[in-house]
Amino acid sequence: MKVHDAYISDAVEILQNLFVDSAELAAYLTPLVFLKYLSILREQGSEIVKLPNTSLETVTLNFGKQFDLFSNIRKFSVPDIGAEINSSLIGIEHSNPSDMGKIFSGIDYCHPRLGIEPARSNVLRTVISCVENIDNNILKEAALSGVSLTDLFFYSSSGSRFFVEFTTPHDVAELLTSIVKPKDNDSVYDGACGSGQLLLSFLRDPGKKGVRYTRAYGSEKNYLSWMVARLNFLFCGFHPADIILEDSIGKFSNQSQHISQKYYDVILSNPPKSQKEWGYSAETSRSFEKLGFGIPSKSNGDFAFVLSMMSHLNPENGRMAIIVPDGALFRQGPEHLIRKNLTAFDKISAIISLPQRILYNYPLGTSILVLRSGKSDNSIRMIDARNRGRVGKFRNELPKESIELIKSALNSDDEIDNFSRIVSFEEIQHHDFALLPQHYIGSEEITEKDDLSLLLLKRRRLQDSLEEINHELDFLMAGALESASKII
Repeated sequence: MKVHDAYISDAVEILQNLFVDSAELAAYLTPLVFLKYLSILREQGSEIVKLPNTSLETVTLNFGKQFDLFSNIRKFSVPDIGAEINSSLIGIEHSNPSDMGKIFSGIDYCHPRLGIEPARSNVLRTVISCVENIDNNILKEAALSGVSLTDLFFYSSSGSRFFVEFTTPHDVAELLTSIVKPKDNDSVYDGACGSGQLLLSFLRDPGKKGVRYTRAYGSEKNYLSWMVARLNFLFCGFHPADIILEDSIGKFSNQSQHISQKYYDVILSNPPKSQKEWGYSAETSRSFEKLGFGIPSKSNGDFAFVLSMMSHLNPENGRMAIIVPDGALFRQGPEHLIRKNLTAFDKISAIISLPQRILYNYPLGTSILVLRSGKSDNSIRMIDARNRGRVGKFRNELPKESIELIKSALNSDDEIDNFSRIVSFEEIQHHDFALLPQHYIGSEEITEKDDLSLLLLKRRRLQDSLEEINHELDFLMAGALESASKII
């Protein structure tokens, strides 16, 4: 289907001149395009809009003519367009409290960022004119195909940098979904859901009229991303009530349930990479300590996401696939202990090294960490797919044949030369719990380049250890100085 529309591109270009932050740009454009979509679906004289899809429940919204922004602006001479937009959005919120309650509370189309009157209204009038001219068929086909509004913005703006942080590439999403082998009635959760792309990918099922019969749950702590996620869900015909505005790590540290249930059959996530300010505290440390796998590094939040989400995995048949930076698989310090314990307790099913630059917004190496409940074979399937990508326009891509090869390797006990093998606990222990697949695959052909790579890896480990020691010293020194000041 066609996913490029010149009028979306024009609207993005106008707003790029006003917003530096990508989340703000998406948050101010998404409601306008969503209103356009509702205005297409609203039948003459009807106050109810049915969002087409084949999901478990039909989503209906109250969208009376008083909310039809485009019709009202055409009919009346509106002096302040921003105020008119705000009024329409507030009205829709109040009329649809379950699906849209307070969803627009954090944006204001009268904000000075958009200019001062009358310049602001002129800008908004131009943006609305672009949105009004978006091809109706593109919006309808996109919604029915499960293509989110964020997807439309990204592709229509020729891969604008403003939308990369919202977009998990479809090839990567397809691989993640296939790894966990979705089934009807699975509950699926993403503890850092962003704009909801991965959850929507899971809900799509080409074999069953485009939709998988299950429920999706998500947590997102950034208000603007959460708003976009809920609108993406509505656009694709799914109830967004289980997409919650919350900090999943903070919730975990409070030992409370995430959303409406504690355990989920499937967890999929592409969380932020190597976050230094992830919420480390004495309270979070105690919570992670209770899990028994170790406490995440103060300076890298990768395993904070892994462990907090893993704690909500169905203990009987749960499956989890999460993207982590390669550094998390070999760094020393706290992460080394976590890897050791996850391996010793047989939680890791497979690790897949992905091609460099496979994500839009992360240029370094990444891998997929696959975890399964009830595992008892004391081994890990290692797959090195670093060389299975192809160069794309904005990033490296994972072609269909590579996805199929990875799926085949995961479902087989056989080894594939220089690509995949099953590694025992003893061998991993011998490698001091470094979990990069390339450490275990193709080692019989060690070259000078490989020797250099191993030396660089060793240097990186030592640097990471030194960084952890410095953090601990800073912490201890601060405590000592505070005690000394009290004595004085």
